[in-house]
Amino acid sequence: MRSIRRNDDEDRDRDDDDDQRIHLFDFFNIPNALFRFLNPVSVPATVSFDIRWSGPVTDRSHVKDPNVGFAGEFVLSQATMTWSATNANGFKFVSDPSGTTSVFAQLGHMRNGVFFDS
Repeated sequence: MRSIRRNDDEDRDRDDDDDQRIHLFDFFNIPNALFRFLNPVSVPATVSFDIRWSGPVTDRSHVKDPNVGFAGEFVLSQATMTWSATNANGFKFVSDPSGTTSVFAQLGHMRNGVFFDS
């Protein structure tokens, strides 16, 4: 299992018109991500996801908890995903082009913190 972390500075500069590549750091494995004993500790990496949501919607949920300051509307359906990853050392992974079908997929809109209105 590879351990990667998002590079927020690079991703923040991305325009909405760009493709769906996300810039990350590859730490090579979980122990190195936690304890950073390799040299280099990490290298720049990029991942790309393609998620296709599909019906039918099998459940709808509306949640509101003023005590916690959270509210949301969610639907349950299905999704098919493909993804790929590359790093600066030449490592490359591409998922099966036929896609992976989820057991379930939940899509929603939530509000919390300063966006929560009681």
